[in-house]
Amino acid sequence: ARTREDRNRQYGKVVSNTATVEEIRDYYAYRRKLSEDYIEVVQLILDEHGDELSERDTGLFELTISMHTARLAEIPGKLDDALQRKAEYDRVKKEWQEQQRGDRKTEP
Repeated sequence: ARTREDRNRQYGKVVSNTATVEEIRDYYAYRRKLSEDYIEVVQLILDEHGDELSERDTGLFELTISMHTARLAEIPGKLDDALQRKAEYDRVKKEWQEQQRGDRKTEP
């Protein structure tokens, strides 16, 4: 199990395009599972104890479900975007490295 610090580091790699494809997929799988778990737990609380909760608490739990449902809907697009950014980053990096090797060959 990863710590919060590990997940933050992994997220940093995802947004900086330095994560591997596997790390990107792992990060978004984790985010998906986290939201699914939140929804499951909150729904269980509402089902089991909803009649005991204040209107305010019920509203907060319902808001939590809505927020995590929205996050789940965003994950496929965010995953695709991250994979596309990674591919573009790798392409540009490779071109730069090839250019650097070529420049070294032509130097006196």
